[in-house]
Amino acid sequence: MLRVVGVLVILGSCWRIAAMVAGNFVERPRQLRLLQLGLQILETEVSYANASLPEALETVARRVDPPISGVFQEAARSFLAGDGRAFGDAWDFALRKQAPLLALQRRDLEVLRGLGQVMGLSNKEDQGRHLALARHQLQLEEQVAIEERERNVRLWNYLGLAGGAALILLFY
Repeated sequence: MLRVVGVLVILGSCWRIAAMVAGNFVERPRQLRLLQLGLQILETEVSYANASLPEALETVARRVDPPISGVFQEAARSFLAGDGRAFGDAWDFALRKQAPLLALQRRDLEVLRGLGQVMGLSNKEDQGRHLALARHQLQLEEQVAIEERERNVRLWNYLGLAGGAALILLFY
């Protein structure tokens, strides 16, 4: 009886770990799509609604789903904290704070960090161009993420089961 429980625990643990890794491949394209939506809303708010950056960030945070909304919400909160922080610093702080909750990769975050370095420093037309460029770069990353998802989700699911079976054969 204990052997059966041990086998089930090993197999279940290996499958769960692999499912978590596969889940990141599933979640990344969705989050990239939400980021593109958020940047599009931000562009609209800055370029056409003439909203200030903190107001625009709060609007985006209300209109996109978690965990992406947390980035915009944290950036607005940090920018409005009153400690003299520039937008780029507030944006970078928000990205660093929210990154562990996101399925994004380093190159995705670099696109967003680059955006933080130029937002709030020029007129609204120039900011709109930077936002459009960042959206385009994230769209390219989304296409790569979709291809990676197609290749890797099934692989990780099989790898989890096969790894669990190998451990079972090794120990029993």
